[in-house]
Amino acid sequence: MARYLIKRVLYMILTLFIVATVTFFLMKLMPGSPYANQEKLTAQQIQIMNVQYGLNKPIFQQYLIYYWVSLMVISGCHSSTATNRWRV
Repeated sequence: MARYLIKRVLYMILTLFIVATVTFFLMKLMPGSPYANQEKLTAQQIQIMNVQYGLNKPIFQQYLIYYWVSLMVISGCHSSTATNRWRV
């Protein structure tokens, strides 16, 4: 039974890694800019926003930040719903 649980947890971690990786790179491959009103922005404003959101960093660093945030959101949502017992 323990071997089965360990195997399932490892598959879960692998699946999370694959989904996060595919999602990140699909977002990077989308055409266009992350800014909706890019025509109204100056080059300096775009550069400031790129620094603010970390878009000026190398792709590998952006991926690590994205993956870390994904893990924090998943673990944060799980622990809050499991411990608070709110009525819906």
